[in-house]
Amino acid sequence: MPEKNRELIESRKLNFEILFDKDNAYAQKLDMVHGFNDDLKTIYGSFGIDVGAANGNSVWELPLPSRMIIGQGHVLKSIDYNVDYKIRPEPEATLAILAG
Repeated sequence: MPEKNRELIESRKLNFEILFDKDNAYAQKLDMVHGFNDDLKTIYGSFGIDVGAANGNSVWELPLPSRMIIGQGHVLKSIDYNVDYKIRPEPEATLAILAG
């Protein structure tokens, strides 16, 4: 949600925007979302997590963790994502792209 992004930007003193994809509309176009079956919903619920509420709607889906670097003129300079949420791009790789 945009308010959570603002909180993160302010608390971490970030100097860039974090985009918000309302209802995962863009992620869906890129086929970069995953849903939750009933068993997973139950498990998440047991931890007090309501994915739909966190998304600001009732849909239980999340975008795949990704890093997109968008340059001037809204040109996509780099995209990195993996269906395994534990695999993330290294910060050094992001910094190298930004420096190049």
